[in-house]
Amino acid sequence: MIQTISIIDICNLILKKWGAESALELGCGICGMISRLHLNERRVGIDNWQPSLDEAREKFPFVKTICADIRRVGELFVPSSIDIVCGFDILEHLLYADAMQVMDAAERIARKGVIWWGPLEEDEPRDIETHGNPGMKHIRIINLNEFETRDYELITFPHYWTELPMYGATGFLAFKGSAQ
Repeated sequence: MIQTISIIDICNLILKKWGAESALELGCGICGMISRLHLNERRVGIDNWQPSLDEAREKFPFVKTICADIRRVGELFVPSSIDIVCGFDILEHLLYADAMQVMDAAERIARKGVIWWGPLEEDEPRDIETHGNPGMKHIRIINLNEFETRDYELITFPHYWTELPMYGATGFLAFKGSAQ
């Protein structure tokens, strides 16, 4: 028997292990990921593209959305104020220094842990359809060392995006935390 497990399934297993009940997603878009996390309490999504947040509010009214630049997340949330801080397909949209600043803030805000997911492109950032959102452009390639030096656990998924010819990049899941 072949069984398939999705990224969100793995995230939900991690959340269960950590006993997480609330989450903040950075760069949430239409909240397609945070809406699928198994949580008992609040879900908050931050994105700087209002059209995505408008769609999110219609589809997932149980997710509180905030229109803001995620580089300011450290100003918007106090330390240890939410169980999980996560970002799915977001760090490749930020310059390296900005990504490190966002990761620092996420680690301060999270009570129980931090989860990142994204592509590991090999040569240059993918040219993806941005649907008018300038923040969707991939501007850098993620290096796993960015997580290893911060003591994250890592899982890679070779050729995860294979449904379109321009895709085929390896995906990664980086997580750090505990049941506190």
